[in-house]
Amino acid sequence: MANINKIKLYNFKAFYGEETIELGGKHLLIYGENGSGKSSIYWALYTLLQSSTKPLAEIQKYFEPKNDQNLINTSYVESISYIDEASGEKIYTDSVGLNSNAEIILENDSSFLIDSRGLQADDLEHLKNLNKHSDFISHRLLINFYNYRNSKQINLWEVFVRDIFPFIKTNKGNNDKTLSDELRDIKNNQPFIFRDPNFKLSRSQTLQSDFDSRISSFNDDISYWINDINSEVNQFFERHFKNNGDKEIRISLEYIGDNKLSFSNGFNQFYKGRERWYNYVGFNEPQISLKIEIKNEDGNFTTISKPQSYFNEAKLTSIGLAVRFTLLLEFIRPDFEGKFLALDDLLVSLDMSNRDKVLDIILNVFAPKYKIYLFTHERSFFNMVKRRIEYSGNSSLWKVRELYQVKNEDDIYSPKDFPSKGFFSQALHHKNSYPPDYPASMNYLRKELEQTFENYLPKEIFKNDDGSDKKKLNDKMISAKKLFESLEIDNSILNSIDDYISLLLNPLSHSDLISEIYKIDVEKIFLLVENLRKQCEILKPLLKKILNRNQELFLVLPKSEKLINEYVLNIEKDVFLYHKDATTKIISKTEFKKDAKCYEVKDGVKGVEFPITLNEENRINFEEFYKKTCVKEKIAAENDFLKFYFLKDKSKNVLDLIND
Repeated sequence: MANINKIKLYNFKAFYGEETIELGGKHLLIYGENGSGKSSIYWALYTLLQSSTKPLAEIQKYFEPKNDQNLINTSYVESISYIDEASGEKIYTDSVGLNSNAEIILENDSSFLIDSRGLQADDLEHLKNLNKHSDFISHRLLINFYNYRNSKQINLWEVFVRDIFPFIKTNKGNNDKTLSDELRDIKNNQPFIFRDPNFKLSRSQTLQSDFDSRISSFNDDISYWINDINSEVNQFFERHFKNNGDKEIRISLEYIGDNKLSFSNGFNQFYKGRERWYNYVGFNEPQISLKIEIKNEDGNFTTISKPQSYFNEAKLTSIGLAVRFTLLLEFIRPDFEGKFLALDDLLVSLDMSNRDKVLDIILNVFAPKYKIYLFTHERSFFNMVKRRIEYSGNSSLWKVRELYQVKNEDDIYSPKDFPSKGFFSQALHHKNSYPPDYPASMNYLRKELEQTFENYLPKEIFKNDDGSDKKKLNDKMISAKKLFESLEIDNSILNSIDDYISLLLNPLSHSDLISEIYKIDVEKIFLLVENLRKQCEILKPLLKKILNRNQELFLVLPKSEKLINEYVLNIEKDVFLYHKDATTKIISKTEFKKDAKCYEVKDGVKGVEFPITLNEENRINFEEFYKKTCVKEKIAAENDFLKFYFLKDKSKNVLDLIND
């Protein structure tokens, strides 16, 4: 399936610079405190999918710094703007909109990106279908189901316009056009033109009749879908939300009579010359009512005129969710590869028992059909979802991440995501708590550094000569530095971390744990450890162990057709292959132990073995030992010297290992 593989944000909303959220085609559970940037990810997905239905100007406004609806990171905008001394006006560079974007990349490498140029889509039809079949539900949008004053009737028209019409189709589902598309076309193609701020000019009766027919068909579609919702929503509520002992309720939506969309054009008609004018021409205010009935003891149902006054918030949320979840069933959203359900702080107003019900629905009803992207700022709910995922045995299907604001090289805070309950996320949690717990933070950061070494660098370099593991962080640092030096790659981050090593080893030794100077040191080492992890992540796939320490190796040197000299060598250190770009390098400072032996093989018969002792000069590396031995044996050396080094059974040489 073409699920989302990556979400990339560049100077977009809360994100300064570039950040990539790796999904790997899996479900996503992400925790982030308020202001951490998690909703920026949610809105990036929403904006990208909705852009498939919007004209260019509607997309471009998101990347115009002077537009109130722009989505450009404010720190980035400030960094590239200046004040014109003559006019006092703030000036922005022309490229600002190109240096802010949001992108999703699918598992099949298709990508969709929005910036000031508009939408760049490898497969626009796929994005349109992904938009129609996916859905977004947030707490802020959900409360619109019941957030009305007691004196008002609940009207869900705007909820449907914003959150539902973009995802359901016209002609009773048989057309690719959505109700949102049709409503936009209706409003943009009125059979009238402005002549005066207070009047409109009527056009032909034919155009007006066609326009009325189009509105009628649009209303018929809404009624069709509402009838379908009404036929399913009560079963859904009964199955998933009703508690034992609760009175039975009936939920229905009503779209009837004068509450339907209409275009009024018959008030105060008068003529001016040959033109006919109206004092009022325009659309009414449609109403989709939420009707709730409750069953009495006599078996009859009574209508609750003001549900927002009668029911508590948890019950109203359950009713709203029943309606919204009904819209996710197959009769409205048939199966489509990669479709997802994005949920942002959905269950804020529910108690723990009702949250458990909703989690059952999300994990058992919808997770098998949708990719779930679940965002929350509540640690307790986050942990609850994690436990449910772990207990279900589905951990491998989920990415579980935590989002924190981290200071970057430009001293600007920007969101970064980390594995949940990883040492780095726990270090950030203690650093960002109030008051900050720097000793605990440094303790977890030390564990993060050690885990970085263990996860991304060869474990063999952290062993002593006797094969035991190195325990001290200082010793591990020395080994990591030696590896970087042998690879001839930048060692500056490790050296800088080494300067702060006392901070990690014993943070309680600092006399003033809350001073600004100490805080600056803490911030610096956070950035260094994070950058080291990124450097090691890049390095890991470039390293491959090809020979083990203490492994026996044979140097086979043919002197003639009938005579071969063989040297039996013992590998002193693990040997690694470093492959970067077109360069391949064998990594090991000392390849051979000093004790070796040699013998002749004449006409296939092995001669007597002779022990030899290798001096330091000959033990440095494969090439030097081969060349010096060739000189000694009076054999012409070849460039492909590794093909003369064989494993014990002689079936494979070191060159074969490199090419495997």
